[in-house]
Amino acid sequence: MDWQVPRVAWGQSAMAMTVPLTLVCSIALAIALNKAVKGAVVFRTIFFFPYVASMVAICVCWRFMMMKDGPINQLIMALGGGGYVLLELLWRGRSHGSMFLAGGMVLSQVATVTGLEPYTVQNWVKRGFLSPPENKCYTLRQLCRIINISMLKGVLPMEQICGLLGYINGDLDNTADDLIDDSQLYFMFVGLAAHYRTMRNDAGREDVLEAVLADYEEKIPGAKERVRNVLRIMLTAWAANQLRSIAMKQMAQLEEGASV
Repeated sequence: MDWQVPRVAWGQSAMAMTVPLTLVCSIALAIALNKAVKGAVVFRTIFFFPYVASMVAICVCWRFMMMKDGPINQLIMALGGGGYVLLELLWRGRSHGSMFLAGGMVLSQVATVTGLEPYTVQNWVKRGFLSPPENKCYTLRQLCRIINISMLKGVLPMEQICGLLGYINGDLDNTADDLIDDSQLYFMFVGLAAHYRTMRNDAGREDVLEAVLADYEEKIPGAKERVRNVLRIMLTAWAANQLRSIAMKQMAQLEEGASV
């Protein structure tokens, strides 16, 4: 209908603005952060943090900022509803673009973002859990592999984690035989976990799985089913770890109450 044309035009214009603005911001930040200036490492970590922060937490923050009756949301609605998309894409896109245009993340930054000790990451590289860094810098793919392993190690032993990732990506220190990029796998999982509380049953989980796999293109026949199986196990392990944390807190409260 005719009344929809301005909204559609605004949405297309917003998306068209996102790409050049993100690229310009990324290049500018990359040049600035790649210089040997005091505090560059800290600023690199700050700028990249939005990209690796939990999508669930990000959604909660943005939802709070864009409450239905809030002034920001009212302003955006007056503009046609496209402003939120542009802001969110610029916020996230600028961060990862500047970091990896600058050559990637050094070990100290990886440790800061993941909460792991540097020697743990180095040990995983030595044991072949991921490919070695290039020029002492870790790519987005390598970073997401580290995050995926770290996320699962609270529930599964390392041997099973390696077997799980190897089920879809073959030799873990060689990306040539990967059925899916580790960053794509990570963000698929985040999309799955974000809907965990709304999954009423197995059928609900499978519906969400199908949705997050909608854009996945198989490299070989049967690859999509393999990725689906891995995501299902990752979700189960993550949920188990959440329950484990809750149980530990409850146990600590019980012990504290008994000691009074």
